[in-house]
Formats: sequence, structure tokens, C-alpha cells
Amino acid sequence: MLVTGATSGIGLATALLLARQGRQVIGTARSKDKADALVRTAHAQGLALDAVVMDLTDPASCREAIARAADLTEGGPHALVANAGIPLTGAITNLPEDRIREVLEVNVVGTLRTCTLVLPAMRRRGRGRIVTVSSASARIPAPMSGWYTASKHALSAATHSLRMETRRYGVQVVLVEPGTVATPFWDRAREDLSALTRGRRGRRRRTSSGVERAT
Repeated sequence: MLVTGATSGIGLATALLLARQGRQVIGTARSKDKADALVRTAHAQGLALDAVVMDLTDPASCREAIARAADLTEGGPHALVANAGIPLTGAITNLPEDRIREVLEVNVVGTLRTCTLVLPAMRRRGRGRIVTVSSASARIPAPMSGWYTASKHALSAATHSLRMETRRYGVQVVLVEPGTVATPFWDRAREDLSALTRGRRGRRRRTSSGVERAT
């Protein structure tokens, strides 16, 4: 079973729970240091877990990670938890395009690329499961999170299509849209907001209040 974004938050909790259940788990991390830390965290709890490096913004990195997972699982993972994602906080009109492209690349394109890469092995077996982790914000947009919300709305919609497209191959596709969870994910969101509004105290107070309501 492959779990993306397994170094913190929901991904880490999922990877450790599945390992505790005796499943073969491979977690992905964006760097070797984080991959090594994930393995150490599992071992400290008496759990067996492998880790591979995967950068969702890099197609070659994605292919290499899935190839490594295939080596570890005798042909490819039987299940994928596509959890990796990043936040982006700020007004729609105030965010730089490079950050906008990054959140779309990670949360939508890279996530669906990972699904595409694991599907051939599942089709050959005639069974498999893909779980995509979207967000409740895909259904309930909030101020100061428009681009993040757009990315998760796109992922949710694409997951529904993928479920219908893969059903005939025996592959189950499941969408999860969790609400707010206390993870380091939101620390980065607040850091983004602070950077955007630094030096504009009145605006920072208004936008911070918006983020607190959204989260």
C-alpha cells in the first residue's frame, strides 16, 4: 500500500495505522531526509515501513517512486492513499502565479499523475483501491483560500470521474473530504498568510480572522 505525503498529519497517521494492522506500507516523502525520518518514526513504534522519495511537481520523480514501489511490492501497490497536498492562503487576486501553479500541480496534477501510474498494475490484477484525500473546503469555499479550494474541488470532481472510469477493471476509487484537522498543514498556511500581509497590520488582522473562520 502506497501512502503519499506520509511524513506528517493525516498521511503519517494513516501510514502508521496501516503498518500497525500488519499491512505492507510504503510512504512517500519529498526528500531523503524526510523519508529516513519516517522510517525511524515507524521503527521507534516497532513497525515495519518503507519510504520512497517523490516530488509531485516532478513527473520523473513520480515515475521513479512508483517504479521503486513496484520493486518493493512485486509489481506495484495494491492500494494507493493519495494524501499529499499543500495549502495556499491569500486573496485570489493577490497571490503570485508561481505559488498558484504549485498548489495546482501538487494537489491536482501530481496527485492524478500518481493515480495514473499505479493503475496499470491494478488493472492487470483485476483489483485495487485508490483513496484520494480532498477537503471539505471543496464543498464549502471560504475567504482567503480560493486557490486551495479550487485545487481540492478539481480533485474531488476528477475522483468521481476516475471512479466511473476504473470500475470495469475491478479498481475501487474512494473520495475522502476531511474537515479541519490539527496538523502542521495549517502552520504553513498561517506562515503564508503572515508573509503576504507583513507590514500591513490592519489587513493582517482582517485576513487572519478569515483564515481562523475557514479552518
